[in-house]
Amino acid sequence: MGTGFLAFMFALVGLYKYWGDSQFVPFVLLVIASYVVTELVRNDVKKNGIDEGNKGLVLSSMVLQIAVIIIGLASLFTV
Repeated sequence: MGTGFLAFMFALVGLYKYWGDSQFVPFVLLVIASYVVTELVRNDVKKNGIDEGNKGLVLSSMVLQIAVIIIGLASLFTV
């Protein structure tokens, strides 16, 4: 169970909590960007291997996933 799974779970929580709110569209865009960059990392690792993968792309993917986790978790504590 990695950050991708946690990001998915908190993305569902955030989407539910932000439904109909002004923060819904930016959160959806963040989730989409996180998914796209994560898929780019998977394809890069599949093509080049772990040692030759793009480290900046991996870091970007992790930052986006952590942002989704934090914002999704924070949505639980907002009214």
